[in-house]
Amino acid sequence: MNWIQDLLQPAVTTGIWAFMLYRLGRHVAGKFDESIGKTLHRLKKLGPAEFEPPSQPLKIETSNPPAELPAAVDSLPQRFEAPIREWLNLLPPDQHEAELVRALVAWQMAWGYEVVNFHVFGSQIALLQALNSQSLTLDRARLFYQEAAAQLPDFYSDYSFEAWLAWLRDTAELIANLDHGVSITEHGREFLKYLIHRGYAVARPG
Repeated sequence: MNWIQDLLQPAVTTGIWAFMLYRLGRHVAGKFDESIGKTLHRLKKLGPAEFEPPSQPLKIETSNPPAELPAAVDSLPQRFEAPIREWLNLLPPDQHEAELVRALVAWQMAWGYEVVNFHVFGSQIALLQALNSQSLTLDRARLFYQEAAAQLPDFYSDYSFEAWLAWLRDTAELIANLDHGVSITEHGREFLKYLIHRGYAVARPG
């Protein structure tokens, strides 16, 4: 996680962060598109926060702007491009490609963790914390689900343990199946570190 922080520091000071979020947001959004829709429905059912998703999904247009728009709109990408080029000019030319790749990797990981953090439930984080010490059988993993289901029975009435676990495994890729249980993945360990680094609460609904 320290190497991610080191890579993000020059990006913050030069303004490269905005460009990275724009590009990587489009990349990651495709992977999580289906899970986002399902989770928005789940979050809406929680009630107390009165969560209401937008009627239409937000889209980032990548095509050229219509002719009737002011020409000034075209300058927006250049506003982000300039600090990136300034940052690269501080590096030896033979390091440009390697540093850009490393920066993109770091931002892709960070953006992915932000998406996961938006959707993950408190009970799922609790399971990850337990798995960070040792692998667990399915019966022991089910206890985290059952505790949450006891607190929010209406919410979990149509959200099974299998679906709860599959989201962590197949969508977020934070856990992996063993023969008779589950274990945390490298992504899962880094995600827990990311929560701490960002100061995000691990105790949350669900």
